[in-house]
Amino acid sequence: RDGTYPVNLPCVLGIEGVGKIVAIGDKVRECSLGDRVGYAAAPLGAYSEIRDYPARNIVKIPDHINDLVAASILLKGMTVEYLLNRTYLVKKDEFVLFHAAAGGVGLLACQWLKAVGAKMIGTVGSEEKSVVAKRAGCNHVINYKKENVSKKIMEITNGRGVSVAYDGVGKDTFQTTVDSL
Repeated sequence: RDGTYPVNLPCVLGIEGVGKIVAIGDKVRECSLGDRVGYAAAPLGAYSEIRDYPARNIVKIPDHINDLVAASILLKGMTVEYLLNRTYLVKKDEFVLFHAAAGGVGLLACQWLKAVGAKMIGTVGSEEKSVVAKRAGCNHVINYKKENVSKKIMEITNGRGVSVAYDGVGKDTFQTTVDSL
C-alpha cells in the first residue's frame, strides 16, 4: 500500500486470505466445494469477497482453527516453519536465540520450539513482552534494554552459546547475535 512493492494499476490488493471454496476447476483434485482454505502467496487479490485462486497455493484449514486466527498466522507460520525446519533443523534440548520473541513470528516460534523440546532464549524490550513470551513457551527471556544479551546467554548455556540464532532485527543486534553463537 505504500509503494514498496509496485503493482500494475488497477489491482485488488492483499496477499493473505481465508475462505470457503465455492467453485472448482475441472482439473482440481486436492480440494472440494465447501472446504475452508487459506493462502499467503501471490497473486494479489485477497481484499475481495470472491476470487479465482490457484489450488496449488492453498492449504486446508482445520475445523478447530477459526478464520481470523488462520488468516493472521499463515504467513507467520510459514516463516517459522522454514526457519526451524529448513534453515536449520532445530532439535530437542538445543538452545536457540530468537530476537523479538513477543512479536507475531516470535510467539509462534515460542510455541513451536516448546513442542520440539528446544530451549528458547528470547529477547524482548519490556517486562510486559517478557510475560507474553514466557506464556507462549519461551524458556528464558532477556530484556535487551536492561541486560547484556550475549553475556546472559553465556550464563544460561554455561558458556556454550546457542546452536542457532534468529535475528530479524539486523544492524542493532548483529554483533550480539554473533557473540551468542
